[in-house]
Amino acid sequence: MWVRSIQTNLGTIEVETSIEMALPQAGGRRAELLVEANPGRYAYGLPIFLGLLLAVRRPRRWAYALGGYVLLLPVQAFSLTFYVLMQMVLFAQPSPHVLAVSQWQIEAIVYGYQLGSLVLPTVMPIVLWLWLDRQFVNEVLVRSWQRRVVSVVSIAPVAPCLPAQRPLARPVRPSAPEISSSTAAVLPQHR
Repeated sequence: MWVRSIQTNLGTIEVETSIEMALPQAGGRRAELLVEANPGRYAYGLPIFLGLLLAVRRPRRWAYALGGYVLLLPVQAFSLTFYVLMQMVLFAQPSPHVLAVSQWQIEAIVYGYQLGSLVLPTVMPIVLWLWLDRQFVNEVLVRSWQRRVVSVVSIAPVAPCLPAQRPLARPVRPSAPEISSSTAAVLPQHR
């Protein structure tokens, strides 16, 4: 109900809206909002994903790259949509009744904008790479972590039980602190 038309130019998208407001700086004349958006601003997840694919030398990388491109498109569309919605909310900020939505819907747009601009473009390529290349994750990351945990648990000796000491008869004057020559740590068993 807010969007009249969408035009794509070289590197930008123009969204013509039906949101009208009277502008005090224009003598009270009414103006409609035209939002320009740059899709490249939210498409930087693809180079991150491609960089992760190139770091792991696997066969059929091009198939993973194509699949990642297709799976990242909805995330980029989500980010771009909430950018445009946020621009509409900012335009109507002096009088939010122009948008004909309730306060919780405006807050949902703000949170969706934050999620779409700050979190998703960075996190989704990494999550997608981890999901598509589970074999690499299992071979390199999980197994090395398991070996590290096993080596730490097997190296740590068990601390011996010491008998209770009797208090000294005369006071001891303070001297340099004594440094222990043995340490022990016991880790709980990994289940």
